[in-house]
Amino acid sequence: MNNIFGALKQAQELKSRISNLKDSLEKTQFNSKDSSGKVEVIISGKGELLNIFISEEFNENNLSLKEKIMEAYKNAKFLADDFSQSEIKKATGGLPLPFDLKSFL
Repeated sequence: MNNIFGALKQAQELKSRISNLKDSLEKTQFNSKDSSGKVEVIISGKGELLNIFISEEFNENNLSLKEKIMEAYKNAKFLADDFSQSEIKKATGGLPLPFDLKSFL
């Protein structure tokens, strides 16, 4: 019977850590620039695009504005995904889960 209560306690603790992680991801922001430094994007820890900054020096002769925005977004999304994975590992104590925890966040 103690094993059941121990498992329930661990499940409650995991639920609390996941809730805290969700809040953290919503509040965390990541910014990244394209390789020329002329386009910058800011995204949430959940990957939501929050803002775009375009330098006045932007030169259309290099790449299209769309390509630069996509490059900056992909860089920021990589940072957000990396952070999310790291926080999930902390929240679960490194335990492998039988489901994708990110789908709950």
